[in-house]
Amino acid sequence: MNEFLLSFYDRCFKGVRGTYFSCVRGTTAIEYSLIVGGIAVAISVVVFAVGSDLKVLFQAIATMAAKF
Repeated sequence: MNEFLLSFYDRCFKGVRGTYFSCVRGTTAIEYSLIVGGIAVAISVVVFAVGSDLKVLFQAIATMAAKF
């Protein structure tokens, strides 16, 4: 009975552990997704912080352009 449990463990868990922990592509994808998420948050913060100032600037440019 003990041999059966050991062979079951070898077949089920050692194989999964070997492929799961040796897979580097998954961790690289997660790292890249975190980087992209950070960049998206930074862009959102800048757009919301500067957005109202840009609106005023473009309205001023539109007013000057309308005079010509």
